[in-house]
Amino acid sequence: MAGRTAHPQHVSLYEATAGLVTRLDPQRLTPGGAEGPMELAEAVNIAIDERGLAELRHGDFLLAEGRFHSLFSDGGDCFVIRERENDAAIMRVAADGTLTGVRSGLTKNRPMGWRRINQDTFYGNGLECGFIRDGVSYPWPVGEYFGPEADMAFEPMPAPNLIGFRPGGQMIIAKGAAIYINHQPFQFGYFNRAAGYIGFEADVTLLADVRDGFFASDGLRTWFFRKLDAWYHYRQELVSDRGALPGSLAHDRARLQEDAGMEEPGFGRIWADAEGLVLGTDNGGVIELTQGRVRCPAGRTRGACLVKDNIALHTALPFGEDDEALRYERPEVL
Repeated sequence: MAGRTAHPQHVSLYEATAGLVTRLDPQRLTPGGAEGPMELAEAVNIAIDERGLAELRHGDFLLAEGRFHSLFSDGGDCFVIRERENDAAIMRVAADGTLTGVRSGLTKNRPMGWRRINQDTFYGNGLECGFIRDGVSYPWPVGEYFGPEADMAFEPMPAPNLIGFRPGGQMIIAKGAAIYINHQPFQFGYFNRAAGYIGFEADVTLLADVRDGFFASDGLRTWFFRKLDAWYHYRQELVSDRGALPGSLAHDRARLQEDAGMEEPGFGRIWADAEGLVLGTDNGGVIELTQGRVRCPAGRTRGACLVKDNIALHTALPFGEDDEALRYERPEVL
């Protein structure tokens, strides 16, 4: 009597994952199967799509060795700060990864703030500033007052740490624990500090301009400044009892989706605080994107966010802890 060959039974390990959950004890996480998508206590080097499929990330390749920070791109050229032995330098990153020097002689270990306005990229680290056009760095423009004779104390623009811009030519800059607003449209070198000064308890860590105003944080709390009729008039509204991590603002805007339950589809800005990712909407609303699921590890003093294909990527590390090579995430091979 011939025996039968036993075929191995197909065992499904999981059908989908709901992603990372760090706010619960691992024993309380959903294991998958009939109880719902599997929740992960740890996720290392994987990507998860909108259907819950987890797969290995495509990796990266080395562009340049050394220490880099303050990477920036907002629909135009890409720039990064390279720390060198005796100074820091602005480097332009080409599409093929080639690095070209733009400005050297900068003070070391100073995070750079950026803002692209039309064809120019303005920058400042609190000590040095300027703008870049066609790969060439120029001094910050000097403003000129137009209007009736007036006894107003105009001063040169202080080198900013953070830069914001609103329609109509209004530049908003943060310098230490203060925010300043330029005096006249598109006069980026003219500031009447007495009229455009907003003070905080600590250094400003977030300056995110949106349609109806701008978000600002001093690392302790976060506010929305709602634009009113007059040039300098804003209404200050507390939106969070937590402060934003410096460097964590994503330069690209996130597109709000109707199918995600947004009352007013439009655009928003994403940053991180000590608890996770935050979305600030055009109308001044705040949504905690990772509430109840993911908490940032303790001890992180700086963050970095990127919005790519409307997916937010975030990392949080102490600034200057390690020398990091400049890397490029390997694109998907079709």
